[in-house]
Amino acid sequence: MIYRVYASFNDPRLPAAFDGAPATAPEHLLMREVAGRMAALSPAAQSILRPFLLPPIYAESWVAQQMGLTAGVALAPADKSKRLAATDVNCRVAANPTGWLRLSTAHFNIHYPDQGAIDTADARIAQAIAAVVEPAYIAMTTLLNRFPLPDTALPCNGGDGALDIYLNYFMPANNLAATSTYNACQADPSYISINSRHPFFRLEVAANPNDPTVQRSVKAVLAHEITHVLQFSMTRAASCKDYEWLDEATAEWAMDHVDPTLDRWEDGYLKLSRTRSRSGSFLLRYLADDHLHALEKPGIDEGPGEHGYAEYLFMQFVARRYGSATIKQIFDAQTSQAPVEALAWALNAQGGMKAVWPEFALTLWNGRAEPVLDYWSRTDRYDYGLADIFNPAPGDTFAAGRTKLKTLAVDQKGQPRASFKLFENALAFPGTYYEIEPRSLMYEHLKFSDNTVHAVMLINPIAVLPERSFMKLQAVKKIGGQWQAPEDWTADSTKSFCLDKRDERLEELILIVSNSQAGSSADPPFRIPELFPVRLSTSNVGCWRWSGTASTTTTYDDGNGSGLIGTINGNGAVRWEISSALPGALQFEPRAGFIDASASGRLGACTFTDVVDRKLAGTGAMPDGRLYINLDLEFGLGEPPNRELTAIDGHAEMRSTRTLVCPNITVSSGLSSFSWLNVDSDSTYRVSADGQRIEGEYIATNPNTRLSINTRFRFVAERE
Repeated sequence: MIYRVYASFNDPRLPAAFDGAPATAPEHLLMREVAGRMAALSPAAQSILRPFLLPPIYAESWVAQQMGLTAGVALAPADKSKRLAATDVNCRVAANPTGWLRLSTAHFNIHYPDQGAIDTADARIAQAIAAVVEPAYIAMTTLLNRFPLPDTALPCNGGDGALDIYLNYFMPANNLAATSTYNACQADPSYISINSRHPFFRLEVAANPNDPTVQRSVKAVLAHEITHVLQFSMTRAASCKDYEWLDEATAEWAMDHVDPTLDRWEDGYLKLSRTRSRSGSFLLRYLADDHLHALEKPGIDEGPGEHGYAEYLFMQFVARRYGSATIKQIFDAQTSQAPVEALAWALNAQGGMKAVWPEFALTLWNGRAEPVLDYWSRTDRYDYGLADIFNPAPGDTFAAGRTKLKTLAVDQKGQPRASFKLFENALAFPGTYYEIEPRSLMYEHLKFSDNTVHAVMLINPIAVLPERSFMKLQAVKKIGGQWQAPEDWTADSTKSFCLDKRDERLEELILIVSNSQAGSSADPPFRIPELFPVRLSTSNVGCWRWSGTASTTTTYDDGNGSGLIGTINGNGAVRWEISSALPGALQFEPRAGFIDASASGRLGACTFTDVVDRKLAGTGAMPDGRLYINLDLEFGLGEPPNRELTAIDGHAEMRSTRTLVCPNITVSSGLSSFSWLNVDSDSTYRVSADGQRIEGEYIATNPNTRLSINTRFRFVAERE
């Protein structure tokens, strides 16, 4: 902890081995942690850390030491006898006002170094703070109905019980401001430090303290710190450490609350894209990694004290979607509940996290070039989202470096079929499971550019796994150049599409999985067996209609010269249309075209001829044939995929007129059954390698019965 403090303050005592690149977010709450742990530290550690907690106008403070204000300062014997206990973190000497000035408002004292005529930048910064600090204070205290604890009884209170703001030239360069408590991590007065050498304050504010746009930015910074002051004044149910992420998330959101039209601040001061105004480091951190983890857990690349800033986005969604009073309810619930439970309780009126979290999940894509899931661009002019991470714009080095979040090309690469495990870009593999953490979400973006893909099936194990009540799988389709409304596929174990059909011809597909469980921070992750992942399977097998011809000729001879001899012909030119769909398979019946038939032969001394009326396919009470196709799609479990036919036949009831030529002529008419497509074993036949043809020939002869069958057929897939 000492080294973290050294690093945060750029103290030269930090060993070189730990002197790395500065964090993207300062440890705002580090000094609260120090205050809370001070009593348990050794006397040596207390001696090192105490100066960092003291307001800078006091001679024993770390800042005063950097400014040289402690030189020559000695404690009189009477003062020494009044030293506070070793565990007390308040200062131990009287204020040294030399070199400091004060500007006061209704609730604040703003302390700044007196540089005289040498440098008036601090005076101008204090002036800008004084102009907007009261509106920021009123906005946050009115909403939350919470107020700072006065420091009147403390010996280092800045002169009175008002809330103190100190301009501090010695704060870390990347730290705009910080809030420190005096004695404890909660239910304790606090004060605010402003980094007067930060480029924003030194170059913008000092140069234009009266500029309305500049003052709006100062107000946003102050709102963040005032929110911390109000948080530190509370007595809460769990440890201070537990609330750190929530404290930073709500404090960062406060910037949006005090000025909802200011686009500069809450997403992160440091912009990571030169072409996008809303490319702040906090927003991009949430998009790149944090959304894959529970709200209360740090992302992979986050250092100590950095977690929580990026989670502002959820607080901002809640406040804008349901009203800022919801944030107050989150604060109120913390007095009796741990942070996750407090959050869940506050959202009960909106249907709980089970309703709110999936709705929030739909906002992260933020497509703008093609408006889709564009909540943030519509409500707050955000111009960056997961759409940019998955498909980086030229020169966007940040997005280009996030290789695990990229669009998946649904491309069979010349093969007849393909299978894609989904969400591998986000899920961990602990042992034999994928794990989806509570209060996390993940995206998959698929692009269908391979025109050999015809049949598509999504396999969704979430629909059948236990403990799935908090899980949600949502999908957004792009078909015919148009993005469609989100659909809930959570309960669908499979979802099939035929790209031969115009209304199912997927061009792009966005899948969003979310876990809304919010019982406590100990909630277990949702597990998906690695052997049964969310999967997309594709094949080149035609899946809309098939058309073509078939013919069957049957001859028979009973072998007796006076017996029965004849020939039956059946021919069909038909279009097969779907009669029933099963996961990975389709059943077709003839619905258009026609069937012809004829028969002739001899029976004893008579000859006969059947004249058969042409039948329009699909007009009878019974189907005129069956064509059952396996689409060669992989389920991931069970039998391997194939494209064998499970049924192919054609038989039609047709009206015929039979003429007998005998010593006595007899003519009869009626319905007879004629075969126009007859094979022995259906599974012998398969869809062709290119998925677009079904053809074959069946020739069979029985020498004992002198029966022979000759069938030929050829059908071709159609595309709408």
